[in-house]
Amino acid sequence: MRKAFIFLLIVVAAACSKEEFCIQPSAVAMTMNFKTYDSTLTLVDTPLVEATVFNLDTAYFFVDNALSLTRASVALKKGQNAQTYVIRHSNENDTVLIRYQSDTNFISNGCGYQTYFTLENATSASDRIDSVNITSERVDNINTNPHLEIIYK
Repeated sequence: MRKAFIFLLIVVAAACSKEEFCIQPSAVAMTMNFKTYDSTLTLVDTPLVEATVFNLDTAYFFVDNALSLTRASVALKKGQNAQTYVIRHSNENDTVLIRYQSDTNFISNGCGYQTYFTLENATSASDRIDSVNITSERVDNINTNPHLEIIYK
């Protein structure tokens, strides 16, 4: 009985060790590319001049007055299912509404959880934007490709 108690004590002590290796999760960002059609109707990157990108719902600025911007990374907010982003360039505002689902993923006991997102819909009512296409609906740290293409007229 004494040997069983000592064995159980060792097992419990080893299981409660806080020395688990953990690579801390980094922030998850959604990436949007800005495109336009050239004369041959091929999509090409289009630089937005003096561009600012911010979240209308939180007033958080992701890019502020960039001289030439072809790509921007923005955060989605967990616990919400939609965010509105304002893209300001050439002294005019364009808004893009993103609808998404949050997904909490367990990483490990030492690291905890991280939130990933699944894009469901992206729209814009701007006269200058032709369309908004979801090119990669899963927003996590594994996929580094752009998630949205915002195509200007």
